[in-house]
Amino acid sequence: MSFSGDVKRELSEHVGSARHCLIAELAALICACGQMSADPPCLEVHTENEVPYKKTFTLLQKAFTIKSLQEHHQEGGGWSLKITEPAEILTVLSACGLVQRTADGWRLEGAPEERITERVCCRKAYIRGAFLGSGSINDPNKNYHLEFVLEQKEKAEKVRELLQSFGVEAHVLSRRRFSKEIYVTYLKDGSQIADVLNIMGSHASLLRFEDIRVVKDVRNKINRQVNCEAANLDRVISAAVRQTEDIQLIDEMIGLDTLPKGLREAAEARLAAPDASLSEISIRLGIGKSGVNHRFRKLLEIAESLKKNQE
Repeated sequence: MSFSGDVKRELSEHVGSARHCLIAELAALICACGQMSADPPCLEVHTENEVPYKKTFTLLQKAFTIKSLQEHHQEGGGWSLKITEPAEILTVLSACGLVQRTADGWRLEGAPEERITERVCCRKAYIRGAFLGSGSINDPNKNYHLEFVLEQKEKAEKVRELLQSFGVEAHVLSRRRFSKEIYVTYLKDGSQIADVLNIMGSHASLLRFEDIRVVKDVRNKINRQVNCEAANLDRVISAAVRQTEDIQLIDEMIGLDTLPKGLREAAEARLAAPDASLSEISIRLGIGKSGVNHRFRKLLEIAESLKKNQE
């Protein structure tokens, strides 16, 4: 099973005892997967995955007494729960804060009333339900990405708002899917995705996620360090080659004996150790790195002057 599937399976086993949390999670699942029809009256929660379907069934059974609840498993995939009794539909939607009164009666609202997510525990339950119904998370071995895909902007903004209440900064964007616009609340920061797993109560998946993240961070740190050391080595070698060439030019044209003592000693030290770093040369000469660097700059100036005289 995928990492996302493992997270959902773990969350499906998280069933609270407080009715207000059950209702908050159910409200999120209805927002993500629910649809209403008026003739005949029917509230349907349809999912492509069995895990959120079973969780929705459990929440309905624990929070309500529904006599008209029907279960459907469609050939080729897909699971549906249907409530067909108008009074029972109204009871569920009213409890979930998803009823909007209209001139013709009432209809399914886009996002739940604020009272549904007033408590901290209910905000966590709502985020958990939203992930079960509309969320996915990439395998952290590949890249960090968690998202909630919803059909209405207000639903996506609701998830973003609830995440923000826990200090998690998510973003919302729109996409086209099958000529229809959808809205995505998403995160790409590894530490914030870890926070979301913790908020939802997916603790086993969180430990696995963090283990992978630590290994990746250490590997990336080692790679950066190796690349940095390789770059430094390249610079040392390039500088040493250039200095050696300058010194050889000076020796050929005017001889090293014509140089002041300090420059001659630096030149001879470089010729004796073509691959040595400035630190190693400074130890040989018994002076500081800045002093060695200054002498090599002087040798460079002499070599450049000789080259100009040749032209």
